[in-house]
Amino acid sequence: MIHFVNQLQYYILFEVIEASWDELQSAITKPNATLDDLIEAHNRYLSNIKHKGLFGGSKREQLHHLLKGMLAYRDAVDGLYSFSVAEFTRKQ
Repeated sequence: MIHFVNQLQYYILFEVIEASWDELQSAITKPNATLDDLIEAHNRYLSNIKHKGLFGGSKREQLHHLLKGMLAYRDAVDGLYSFSVAEFTRKQ
């Protein structure tokens, strides 16, 4: 689980945000860019982050379902650990 979360964080930070930021920077630094061009570039930046970052549409639901499953697994492992500790202390 930790590996998955670390990889998800890496993907969002470097593949989504940084790549989209580079595109925004290049659009902003054009010498003859108008305010409308800047607004359009910013809207494209936000759209790219939402789309690539798994925050839109069915991908969001899939990610939510996957993360809920991971939390349920963690709760089951915590319950098993608590039960085993209680049994161990009861037998001593």
